[in-house]
Amino acid sequence: MKFGCIEVENIEKPLIGIVGEIYVRNHPFSNNEIVKKVEVLGGEARLPDFSEWAFHTNATGKLDNSVKQKDNYYRFAEATGNFSFNEIKKVVPNYFKGIRYSVANSVFNRVIHKYCKMLERPIAEQ
Repeated sequence: MKFGCIEVENIEKPLIGIVGEIYVRNHPFSNNEIVKKVEVLGGEARLPDFSEWAFHTNATGKLDNSVKQKDNYYRFAEATGNFSFNEIKKVVPNYFKGIRYSVANSVFNRVIHKYCKMLERPIAEQ
C-alpha cells in the first residue's frame, strides 16, 4: 500500500517542544511520560532528534576552547616582553582544538544529512 493512499485526519493541535537534558527528555520514566501526557491533552509533542546532542556537545567544547584561547592570549599579551616558549605552548594547542571542533561540526553535518536523506527516500518514492 502506498503512503499517499492512507487516510489522514488533519486536525490542528498545539505544538509543544520538549527540551532539556538529553537523558531526561528521551527516557519516559525520567520525564514522567511527558510526551504521552501532552498527546492525551490534545497537543503534539516534538523532541529534538538525537543528533542535536552531538552538535550541542561540540558547540560547548568549541565555546570552552574559545574562552581558553582568549585567556591564554591575554596572559601572553600581558607578559612584559617575556615571550617564553611555555606561553606559546599554551596558546597553540587551543588553536588546533578550535580547528578540530570546526572539522567535527562539518563531519556531523554531512553524516546527519546523508542518513536523513537515506531514511526519507523510501517514503518519498512510495
